[in-house]
Amino acid sequence: MTARVDVRRLDSKFGAMLLQFAKAADAVFVRGDGLIVEPLVGAFAAALRNSDAWKYANDPAAHIASYAELEDDE
Repeated sequence: MTARVDVRRLDSKFGAMLLQFAKAADAVFVRGDGLIVEPLVGAFAAALRNSDAWKYANDPAAHIASYAELEDDE
């Protein structure tokens, strides 16, 4: 199953139900970059806060600038 979380507008009810579903299914989350996340509130929140989507949503200019820095290092 695929679920997308809009980090620009977090919905606590959706998040809670998603966690409940994953626990009931004895499943884990796999973020787009391959990070495996246990269905626990803290782990789920940390995975969101450390995602590229979160970084972009909270500071698009800095996130885009980080790509330029990567190119400069090459």
